[in-house]
Parts: sequence; structure tokens; C-alpha cells
Amino acid sequence: MLTAMETASGDGNTRPAPPATWLEPEGILLDVEPRDRRHALELAAQEFARSRGVDSGPIFRALWRRELVGSTGIGRGVAIPHARIDGIDHPIMLFMRTKWPIHFESPDSKDVNHILTILVPADGDADEHLQRLALVAEMFMDGGFRSRVAGALDETVLRTVFADRARDVARRLSDS
Repeated sequence: MLTAMETASGDGNTRPAPPATWLEPEGILLDVEPRDRRHALELAAQEFARSRGVDSGPIFRALWRRELVGSTGIGRGVAIPHARIDGIDHPIMLFMRTKWPIHFESPDSKDVNHILTILVPADGDADEHLQRLALVAEMFMDGGFRSRVAGALDETVLRTVFADRARDVARRLSDS
């Protein structure tokens, strides 16, 4: 069975999935009500644990340790918490849109209401992880994309917004 980060090649072997496919979160939560950034990471860890059948404690601790190194708030109302985790075989992402903005110590001092949490295997490829972070940051720096994310009425519409953006990135990457 292929992981989410692999695709079948014509010769029957597997190869890493194209970077554009990295842009679609496996989970989406809307109108989340975290008290603060710590609570937001706890909620993300609980959702990963619920969907994966694993303990939320190690996930939360890894996310919080990373957050203490420096805020994962990137500005413009967006945070990209991320951590390396034992026990997963491919990167997974969860998108949360909060009901109201929360303080995240972002460089522009703006509160955050779009949180895309990324977990990668502890022994995963560091370059792939950095590429994923760069693509996600680029995606959220686009004001039109952020507006579409903010205006999505439900999970189905939001999945379409992410999928559309992934297709745009795939076209751009194939043209270069």
C-alpha cells in the first residue's frame, strides 16, 4: 500500500509524491475555540491522536517544544506549527480555522486564526520537510488564498480551496 507521500511509477516502483500534493491537509477543523496557542496545539494533538489511534501526549510535547524554540506564527493571521514525531511513516497535516483570532507571538504581532499543523516522521527527509514548510508558507502569503480560506463555509468548500491551490502549484512546478 502507498503512503500519502508516495505515488506509483510506470515501472511498478514507488517514488515520492510531487510537492504540490503536500498542500492538502488530511484533517480540517472549523470554528475551533482555543484559549491560546498552547491550547491550540493541545487540540491539534488530540485530533491527530483521535484520527490515528495514538497517544496525544508525545505529539503535544513535540509541538510545544518546537513552539518554545520560536513561534511558528508566520504573520498575516497564520501559524504553521510543526514537529518531528516517532511512529508515523509519512507527513500528515491538520488545518484548523479558529472561531476568533488568538495570540501566537507572530512576527507582525497579528493574532492567528489559520493554523496548519504539520507532523513529519522523526527520521524523515529534512529537505522534504523544509520544502513542505516553504510551500505552505508561500501558499498562505497569498492574500487571495487566505480570503478563500477565511470565506469557506464548510469543510467541503475548504478542501476544494486547498485542492485548487495544489493544482496551481503543480502546474507552476511542471512549467519550471
